[in-house]
Parts: sequence; structure tokens; C-alpha cells
Amino acid sequence: MKNGVKKGIELEYLRIIKFYSIIVAVKGLELPFPKISVDYTIVDLSSNIFEGEIPYVIGRLNSVIVLNLSHNKLNDRMPKALGNLLKIESLDLSCNHLIGEIPQSLAFITDLEVLNLSQNHLVGPIPDRTQFKTFEATSFEGNLGLCGFLLPKCEHRSAP
Repeated sequence: MKNGVKKGIELEYLRIIKFYSIIVAVKGLELPFPKISVDYTIVDLSSNIFEGEIPYVIGRLNSVIVLNLSHNKLNDRMPKALGNLLKIESLDLSCNHLIGEIPQSLAFITDLEVLNLSQNHLVGPIPDRTQFKTFEATSFEGNLGLCGFLLPKCEHRSAP
């Protein structure tokens, strides 16, 4: 939307943003969000009985800011398509049966502030780039095959 101003002065552009107010229940706590933009997308599918692989189509959810798939029975590899979630700030895949390595594509998500991959069956090195260096070791606990900068060095461990 343009806001016309006097001749010779650049036009200002106004952005109309709608805000909503919600309360999100997360792990038994009610978190109030008194003013969130319609652009803020939360997908919480935790504590269901989902099993098998994480669908590749998850990587097409461009506007997802929070994705929680914890406490399910997901038992395949994490898709590299998760790295397409460039706006994601919180990703929780804990307490599943995920296998394989952490996709390197996750290391390029610069907005990722919270990551929980604990209590899975992940193996290999933890990516040591960007945001991964800001996560606590608890983000990866319970994955006996993982190694890297937060855990013992990889050369001293063999993957199961």
C-alpha cells in the first residue's frame, strides 16, 4: 500500500500487519502469545502415534517457525528436506526412534534457536557449523552413536 506524499519526496510504503492473540499449551505449560503476526506458524504434532518416516513434504512448509514432532514413533532417517525450513526457529524431534546421521542441511538454518534431537538412535558427527555451536549437549543426549564438538570426539567412537 502506498502512502502518497508531496511531489519530489519518495513514496513511503506502509505494511499492514494483522496480529492475533493465542495461548499455546506446550509440555503442560500454557504459553501466552498476546501479539503474534499471522506469519508465525506453529505445527505441534507431538505425542501422537505417528510412525515410519518424516514425510519429505515437511520440507515444503516454508512459513513454519516451530515444528514439534516429539514423542512419536518415527523410526527412519531425518529427511534432508528439513534443511529447507529456513525460517524455522524451534525444531523438536526428541523421543522418537530416528536413525542415521543428522542431515548437514540443518546446519545452514541460521534462525534455528532451539533444537532437540535427544532420545533417538542417531549416529555420526554433529554438524559443527552456524547455530549448532549454540546448542547444549542435552539437545543430543540419548543418541549413543553421536559424536562431535559437544560429545566425545568421533575418532574414539564407533557407530553401532
